[in-house]
Parts: sequence; C-alpha cells; structure tokens
Amino acid sequence: MLDITHYLARERKVDEVIAVVRRGPMEVKFDKKEMEYVIDNLDQAALDQEMKRITPVLQSVGQDPETARATILEALPKALPKVSETRFRFEFLASPVQMIGDADGRLAQVEIEDNILVRTNGDTKAKGTGNRRCLEVETVIFAIGDKVDDTFGLPVEWNEFVKNPNPRFPIDGNSYEATAEDVFVGGWSRQASTGLVGLARKDGVVCSLSSDGAFLEMPYPFEEGTRITLEIDVEGVSILTKAEVRYTIERGGEGASEYPAGMGVAFSEVAPDARDRLARYLAEQNRRFGI
Repeated sequence: MLDITHYLARERKVDEVIAVVRRGPMEVKFDKKEMEYVIDNLDQAALDQEMKRITPVLQSVGQDPETARATILEALPKALPKVSETRFRFEFLASPVQMIGDADGRLAQVEIEDNILVRTNGDTKAKGTGNRRCLEVETVIFAIGDKVDDTFGLPVEWNEFVKNPNPRFPIDGNSYEATAEDVFVGGWSRQASTGLVGLARKDGVVCSLSSDGAFLEMPYPFEEGTRITLEIDVEGVSILTKAEVRYTIERGGEGASEYPAGMGVAFSEVAPDARDRLARYLAEQNRRFGI
C-alpha cells in the first residue's frame, strides 16, 4: 500500500491518496521505515479526526487509541521531505463493497462498509456493520496481502512457512530455516508482504551465504557428501575453506522447475581471521540492504 502511495505522491503528484484499511491502525502491516517515505504528505488533522471516529471500536477490543496514533506518527523524525502537495489520509475499519460509475461510465465513487473489530482465537478480525457510505474517487488500486503457498509441502501458520525456532544458522536473531532439515526460506517465502522490496534482496544474501555455509548455483553439482575446497572472494580478498556438499538440486530433478541447479555446502575448515572477515562482510550486507 505505501509503495503505491510513495509513487503517487512523488512521481504522479496526485491531489489525494486515500488508504482504505479493513482493520484498525494496530493491525497495519507496514512498518516505521516504510512510513518515513510518505508521512510528510500525511494529513495529520484528518488522522486526528479519523482516530476520534474509530476510538470506541478500538477501545471495545482493549486497544489504546493514543498508542495507535503514536505508532503511525513515530516515522515523523526521519520523514522524507515531500515533493508534492498530495494529501494522504486513512479510512480505517472500512471494506470496499462496489465501484460506482458516472453517466459516461467512468469511475466516480467507491462504496465502503464500516467495520468493527472482534477478537477470535487470539486474533483481531474485521466484521462488517452493514453501514455503507461512498468516497469520491477517480481511481481504485487494490493492495491485497499475500500468503505463501500452503500446498508446497511445508507447514504453514499465519500465512507463513513455519520457521525452526532453534535454527543452526540464525542471522540477526532471525530463523531462515524451515522445520524440514536443510530447507531454508528467504524473502517473501519467509514472511509474505512484509517490509520493502530491499528486504527480499537482503534475504537473498543471507540465505545463499553465511559464515557456516553457502548455496552454489552450478549446472552440474557434486554428489551429496562430496568434500571440496572453496575459494571465496570477499571484497577482493580470497578466503579458502573446506566444505561438504549437504544437498543438491539437479537439472530436470526434483525442485529444478522452481530453483536453479546447484548445491548447498557446509563449511568445515575456515581460519578464524577468514571467518571474521566473512562475518564482517555479511554484517555489511545486512546494513546495506537492511530496512
């Protein structure tokens, strides 16, 4: 949602962007970093009015409206200066029902239904009230959340693949390992629709290379159990390490339609100074692509 708002405010410089949000501000999926790119265009007076409107609903499920408001505004100190007068505002607790055209067949309004919040099995869900109203609009863009493929074969919980709570190779305290041994998940496979696109690239780095192993893309991988010697170039310095092939993906074999041919290897002999250099390199990649 906010990437679209960012584009409309900075590139198209439209008059107004209205984010219609099915639930409340405490359930939004964007984070502070994403909000920094658009918050300078946020109509704070409109936000205050909206918070006043939805306060009874938030309080009915034990949520603090002031905390919710502060969560949105915490991006202000590092706001990216706006380049347009685009007015950005939220319509919380609302679901689109239908789009309405004018006499010429052009979009004129979107009809929305007001929602309340209900607690169900520890989760907060939206429930329609039947009360409907219309917003004057010219364009509607659907920003629908994603989930991982629950038919892929890995356990799924809350629209995500279940991660190993005790990973062998954690990165910044995060688990990139599925519950199946030697299966790693990164990017939106690790957590769908979270953060900016840069997170997926960051995950690509940390999932293909760690201080303990790597995935090597190659057309004809070695057999599992093969011991090899690797030379890794880290910022112009060669690091030599012994490694063992733990798994392979072969051309035409299982998984080849979705993943490149190659092999996953575990490092077995890395000199302490080389391991430190590799760790520093990975930390720099995390900082560079981190959000």
